[in-house]
Amino acid sequence: MYEAVMLANLLLWIIMAVLFIRQPAASAFHPFAFYLAFHFLVFVIRPPLVYYRGYDLIYTAYQFQPSMAEKTTALLATMLGLIAFGLTNLHIARTPISFSRGRVDEIMRNRLGKPFLLMALLLAPVAVYSMLTSWATDISGAGQMITDSATGIAVNTQSNGYFYESRLMLGPIAVIFAWITRFRWYSFIPLILFIILGGGTGTRGPFMLAAVAMGLIWLYESRRLWPSAKMVLAGLVVLGVFNLVGQDRGYAVRGLFVEEQVESWESEGDARFLEGMDAGNLEYMEYLTYAIPERTGTYTYFLGNLQALTEPVPRVLWEGKPLGEPIKFFSLFDYGTPMGMTRSLPGEGWYSLGFAGVFLWCALFGGVWGAFYEYFARGRPTNLRLLAYMILLPLSILFYRDGVLVTMLRFLIFLVFPLIVLNLSMRLLGVRTPRLTSGGMGSGDAPAALSAVGSGHVSQAAPNRAQKARLAAPTAIARKLPRAYRSRNLAAGPRR
Repeated sequence: MYEAVMLANLLLWIIMAVLFIRQPAASAFHPFAFYLAFHFLVFVIRPPLVYYRGYDLIYTAYQFQPSMAEKTTALLATMLGLIAFGLTNLHIARTPISFSRGRVDEIMRNRLGKPFLLMALLLAPVAVYSMLTSWATDISGAGQMITDSATGIAVNTQSNGYFYESRLMLGPIAVIFAWITRFRWYSFIPLILFIILGGGTGTRGPFMLAAVAMGLIWLYESRRLWPSAKMVLAGLVVLGVFNLVGQDRGYAVRGLFVEEQVESWESEGDARFLEGMDAGNLEYMEYLTYAIPERTGTYTYFLGNLQALTEPVPRVLWEGKPLGEPIKFFSLFDYGTPMGMTRSLPGEGWYSLGFAGVFLWCALFGGVWGAFYEYFARGRPTNLRLLAYMILLPLSILFYRDGVLVTMLRFLIFLVFPLIVLNLSMRLLGVRTPRLTSGGMGSGDAPAALSAVGSGHVSQAAPNRAQKARLAAPTAIARKLPRAYRSRNLAAGPRR
């Protein structure tokens, strides 16, 4: 039975992938492209590896062994999640990427140097200091995060959570710098430094998000819908760094700069290919079907997401702030030791309401990410709109893997904040995006509009002699065409 379900899962993925590729909107900028990649890695490739090669590292660590029925239920739930997310997302996100940036946007891009410098001077020192503070605690072995053994929740005991997470701002700053400097050789220096600093802390998600965002905005700059072979190779290199950092939680990276440090990390031993916890969402899903609802007797009915309201309040201002979810129906630690578990998008749905929860949760965020795509694809891609989409889209990878609303909001704050400060810096320095009164401008923006950029608005000046000649050229050419061809084609109006 389980083997048949694994085969059906593969066939379903192929069908959904073909359905996606046949869409006019199919590209590397589409949220469903990321979900297909996520599902393929953790729910298509890994099940045969776990089943036939006997991967048991996570089963041993979590002290549980699912039955074949629970394994089958877990895989069926992920298949339902793929259908719900895919159909909803493809129904909403249907507008093709047009690369229709106008000359006004490019001129405004050239004027972002000073606003960016002001933004970086305000935010980068705080983010770098947060990163170096983490280095210091990791070197000494003190550690800022203490894991509660009863709940598996990490608690910051030495600093403010906002300060601890402020390091995330270095990613958007590095991406914006590379884009403003138009990807010259020195444009990637901040990203490389961020990867080194982030790798030394042992946390890999932030620099992975920044690397993917850099690839996406480079792809858009090159006017390509899909990555080239070189970009795929570069992505594999980043994945290699991701894996190396994960093996010792940054110990080797820190060793390049310091001679003595405390070994405070736990190795996964001789983990085989894709056996470790980084891609362990299959086993995590099986643990959920193993515990819920047979052993817990209930679901959480999505109330666990109320943590998104309590999480932003600093613990220093709320002495009795609950650990994790404010309303608890059960503890998964009563049935095993699920340390470091990420529930995934379909897993959060099962955690909340079983199969119905999987459908509702995956369909909901298929719609949310689809609407975000449409916001970018249908609107004029101004500089801030372009940066916001390219920086935030990689966050979907993390959300698909974690599935918890509070995780996305925690990252969202620090990824968006540099863009907010950049916009405020533009206003402070008098660099404003011109308001367009004719529905947006593409590559054919009028020179009269370009002359108005400095004043902050687009004037409606009358066309000069050269413009009149250019506008009249198609009519002059048309007069030389045969009458039948001219009457048939000019009736439809000029082509845009």
